[in-house]
Amino acid sequence: CYNDMWTPVCVTYFHDEEASVACKQLGYTQYSWGSIFTAGNTPLVKQYIIRFDCSADFSESTLTECSVTLTTRCTKYCDSVRLKCFNPPQCEEGSSRLVNGTIEQEGRLEVCVNGVWGTVCSSGWDTIDAYVACKQLGKGNSNRGP
Repeated sequence: CYNDMWTPVCVTYFHDEEASVACKQLGYTQYSWGSIFTAGNTPLVKQYIIRFDCSADFSESTLTECSVTLTTRCTKYCDSVRLKCFNPPQCEEGSSRLVNGTIEQEGRLEVCVNGVWGTVCSSGWDTIDAYVACKQLGKGNSNRGP
């Protein structure tokens, strides 16, 4: 809501800085890369926010803290912004988990580093690594997959 009106935001000038601030304003900590996309044509409105200009250091907490360029002269239809915001699952440094397996004892191995889950690369992976990972997970012996 801007100047007491719900106002579409044009996608043309909406970038990483603006997406980060918008998601933060909505209570999310992150947005996924490539999640700024068009929501389709938006009908003509009395007031149209053409551009937010947020700082590169992501210091703003709300979009209204960014500089705003308003216009009433918009094309008849303009593509509006659509975002995908999320809060990543919290994790304890060094903990590990298996995800996307068909049963509990299998899946892609992820390890928590700097508070974020990351996938373990299979390059250089051997049975000793698999044994240690399974032991940490409390899963017993490993059956190293491809």
